[in-house]
Amino acid sequence: MDSKKVGVPFQDGFLTTQKGESLVFTDYRWNNGKISRRWYVDPASVNLDDVKILPFSPDRSG
Repeated sequence: MDSKKVGVPFQDGFLTTQKGESLVFTDYRWNNGKISRRWYVDPASVNLDDVKILPFSPDRSG
């Protein structure tokens, strides 16, 4: 029987602009040790140097 893959969010990336702060991605850590990133915007449009990375909080995420 295959084990089920489970991902847990552990950090969010926020971008602050003149319009305010917006969530641009959430990083997930999977039970197989891998990490993946779910983008909410086009990654090519974001300069990662401008992104503020914070620990995941369900109260704060979109």
